Amino acid sequence: MAALVEAGTYDLSILLRGLNGTEGAMRDPVPAGARFLLVNSSVTALNLRPDDVGLALNYKYGPVSESFESDTYGSVSYAAQGLGLRPLSPVHIQGKRDAATGDWFLEWIRRTRFGGDSWEGLEVPLGEDVELYRLDILDEPGGSVLRSVDSNTPSFAYSAAMQSDDFGAPQWNVPLRVAQVSPVYGPGPASEQLIWDYQH
Repeated sequence: MAALVEAGTYDLSILLRGLNGTEGAMRDPVPAGARFLLVNSSVTALNLRPDDVGLALNYKYGPVSESFESDTYGSVSYAAQGLGLRPLSPVHIQGKRDAATGDWFLEWIRRTRFGGDSWEGLEVPLGEDVELYRLDILDEPGGSVLRSVDSNTPSFAYSAAMQSDDFGAPQWNVPLRVAQVSPVYGPGPASEQLIWDYQH
């Protein structure tokens, strides 16, 4: 919400942050006087092909009322990162340990960049040509990768035998991170979680 306080000054409140996969860029708290960018219908996405991502292209910018040859136009070379193609990080990572076998069943919920705002409780659209995730088992929270696997479902069975290979013994808790993988962009940002067996 933006309320006009005086000429050229607005009071901003009820801000929604972290939308469309930008949660990793948020700062908390945001210091007083921080700059912000007002995005309105004047801002449009670059019309790029997937092959153009990462290539330094030359752009001209200036007022639409003037021609490209006008002195009011500037130019810049810019390599787009294609962040609009990046998958969103999975959420609600959880796991259940089988007390009899020591096997863990790990699962998570994917998000989507397209059509995911419905409150109907239906499965959101995939938004990719294929469904694929990269799961890393870590030696400790934020630590090194012991095992990396790809899964085409939002789940993975982490057997007691695998745990013994990775840690030397079956585990009562498992640190992991998981990212959705796009065939065009590659892995998106990962979510990390330490899964506990609270029955132990």
